[in-house]
Order: sequence, then C-alpha cells, then structure tokens
Amino acid sequence: MKTLQQFIVLLLCAILVGGCATSKTDSLINKLNSNDQRTRDKAEEDLKAMGPVVTDPLIAVLSNEKAPQESRQRAARILGELKAEKAIPVLITSLSNIRLRLMAQNALKKIGAPALDPLMKST
Repeated sequence: MKTLQQFIVLLLCAILVGGCATSKTDSLINKLNSNDQRTRDKAEEDLKAMGPVVTDPLIAVLSNEKAPQESRQRAARILGELKAEKAIPVLITSLSNIRLRLMAQNALKKIGAPALDPLMKST
C-alpha cells in the first residue's frame, strides 16, 4: 500500500510540474493498477481514446521506477498506440528493464521511423 501511495504522490508532483492533466486522466492512470482486469483494460482503452493529451502523464508513469510494473507496461503500450514521439527517450531507457522491454520494443515499433535515429544513437 505504501508503494501505491508513493506512486500517487510522485505522479501528482510530475503532473503539477510537467503540465496540467484533467482529473479524469488522473483517475484513469490510477485505474491502470486496479486489482480488476476489466477495470485496467477499460482505463487503458479510455486513455488511448483521449489521445495525445495523456502523453505527458503517461511518460511520468513510465519513467517512475517506483510505479507499479503493470501501470508502467500499460503506459508504454498506450504511448506506442498513440505514436507518441515525445516518449521515445523514455521508451529507449525502458529497454534496459526486463519487465518493460517487450512493451517498450513494441511501442517503438509502432512509433516507427522517428524512433530509428534516437535508437541508433543510444547503442
């Protein structure tokens, strides 16, 4: 429970510093780590439907090493679906995490050509 509380505090700090997100976005991001599979799936779909406005909050989740792995994996997947070029650096960094690697690889593939140059420079 303490880890979830820390995650929420860090996420709120990131949102306040990095930009303004709606309370709906905050609520959906919190649901990415729900105990209920359907709740997680619905939150993921709703976040995707919101489009690029959720990019910064999802980058904050993905880059937060203390965030639950389920939330970070789903954040990576959504960023790929959104073809969020802004997320390329954090997705490349996520390749070094064994639990995030597959989602980060898939997200970078979905982003496509814009990810190639940063990937080449990172090796």
